[in-house]
This record gives sequence, structure tokens and C-alpha cells, in this order.
Amino acid sequence: ETDTTTFGTLLINGVNYAYEVWWNGKHLVSSEGAFFRRTLPISLAPPGQMNFVAIKVAPPFHPGCVDKGGQGGDHMIAKDVTSQFVEGWDWIQPIPDRNTGIWGEVRVQWSGCVILQDPCVRVSFANASENDFTAAEVHLAVSCTNLSSSKLSSVVIKAAVTSESGEIVGQTWTKTVGLESNSCLTDIDLGCNMFSNPLLWYPSGYGKQNLYKVEITAEVSDRLSHEITTTFGY
Repeated sequence: ETDTTTFGTLLINGVNYAYEVWWNGKHLVSSEGAFFRRTLPISLAPPGQMNFVAIKVAPPFHPGCVDKGGQGGDHMIAKDVTSQFVEGWDWIQPIPDRNTGIWGEVRVQWSGCVILQDPCVRVSFANASENDFTAAEVHLAVSCTNLSSSKLSSVVIKAAVTSESGEIVGQTWTKTVGLESNSCLTDIDLGCNMFSNPLLWYPSGYGKQNLYKVEITAEVSDRLSHEITTTFGY
């Protein structure tokens, strides 16, 4: 069953460099930095009305000297949190606008009061030193945010690995956490599970690039609030 209480978030995954965001005419945030991501709470416009998002973007504050290419020009752009090569290097011409613009995904997401973010999958092999890749350890972590103004004592996070055919492979994860109102827990350790005889991911030319998918869900009061997926290889 899905949570019928709907919360909206605007996800911004990359803007270069400084930017401001409006949703339905309301100013949400001013930010800077090419690699920072933002999750902004939003609400729907009244029935029958359109929803609008506006993003105003400005270039880096220290663009440096456009005329001096080569090994990073005058390196002034290093004062900003963005790519330095756009000022020119021995392998690329200077980029006049310094890659100003939206480069990451911008999307609207609807969920229950709890959302999941930043899944992290770490794979290791117990006997890799002996060239044995039949026993794999998969360590899983995720971040969890409470969008509501209520304290939540029991948020159930579940996860499973699936193959390319969609079948669940090996053990699953389950963990219950509590969340304060309007708060976030980062890098929640879901633990480590063992997997036998995984199909390995090989570099191009050496074999097939086998991939698996991790599906992670968050439940509140036995209702699905949010789910995310990510892929990984052994």
C-alpha cells in the first residue's frame, strides 16, 4: 500500500555556477557550486492551474583570463568550486562561458513523508588475494529524510539485489530507524550481506559488463513512502 499523504520535492543535481530557484513564483533558494545537489520541498498549485519552475543561472565568480589558454590559464577559476579545465589546458581550448548552465538532472518528485537518497554499494571479495571471486560481500548504506513536521519512531528500510532478469538474488536487508521532524539521517548502515558466485563486471574487451540492481524502499506505518534504485557491478 502506498502512502496517500503526498509530499513534493524539486531535485536539482547540478548547476554551474551560481543559481536561484523559484517554484510557482516563490523564491526557494540561492546557491552556488557546480557539483552541489539540492532537494527542495514544494507544493502543487491550486487545481486547474499550471505549475512553474524557474532557474536563474550565473557564471563562476572568477572566470579567469579567456585569452591565456594552455595549462589552466591564470588559474583564477580555482577559487570557485567548479572544473578548472574550462579555462583551457593543453588538451582543450578555453571555454568562453565556462560551461555556465544546468548540467545535471532537474525533476519533480512526489512521495510520502520519507524519502531516500544517495544509495552507496560497496563490494569486496573475501578471497580476492587468492584470485577467488566466488564469495562477495555487499555493504549497503543510504540516506533518509523526514519531510514532515512529525517525529517518526519507526521507518522501515528494505533493500534487495535483483539480476538483469528482475529476480531477487541472495539475501535482503531490513532496518528500522527513527527520524526527528524535518530531519535527515545520512549514510545509514544497512549492513553487509554475502553473495555467492556473482556474475562479474569486466572491462571492455575482457568480458561482459554484468550489472545488478539494488532496490531500496522506505515504509511508514506499513505504507510505501518512497523507493529508489541504483545499479552496480561485481
